[in-house]
Amino acid sequence: MIITKEELDIRTIPLREKYSTISKRFKDLKVGESFVIISDYDSKQFRNQMDTEYGEAKFSWEYLEDGLDKWKIRIHKKAGCHQ
Repeated sequence: MIITKEELDIRTIPLREKYSTISKRFKDLKVGESFVIISDYDSKQFRNQMDTEYGEAKFSWEYLEDGLDKWKIRIHKKAGCHQ
């Protein structure tokens, strides 16, 4: 069972701070927890950065909503991730 802690709306965060905000929120999760980011575009570059930093096996990235002006993506911390 995935426990979603909260939503993080990154639409108003300056671009240079978005990934560090997402990464910090991910680090604060316990294994099995998740959070949802809300964006106004597909945030694939942040997924690529997470792949590089944590490895694909440590998290899941699930699109909950992919619209023209609003995207919702659940980021889930998997077992084996101790960062």
